[in-house]
Amino acid sequence: LATLNPSDRYVLAVPGSVDFRPGTRGAGFSNLYLAGDYLKTGMNVGCVEAATMGGLHASRAICGRPAQIIGDST
Repeated sequence: LATLNPSDRYVLAVPGSVDFRPGTRGAGFSNLYLAGDYLKTGMNVGCVEAATMGGLHASRAICGRPAQIIGDST
């Protein structure tokens, strides 16, 4: 089935779904890191702040920095 509405293609943040979100290393390949607001971070929402936090997680997985991500508990 094709998704016709743009909102149908967006990741939802429904209650209880955070445990099913992948981590930065959730792609299944040793040299591929995920980044985006759909990742398991300290924010269970779809927004630019959560996307930035996902990018910071990817950076930390690649080079170890930043050591602390403000507002994140993972």
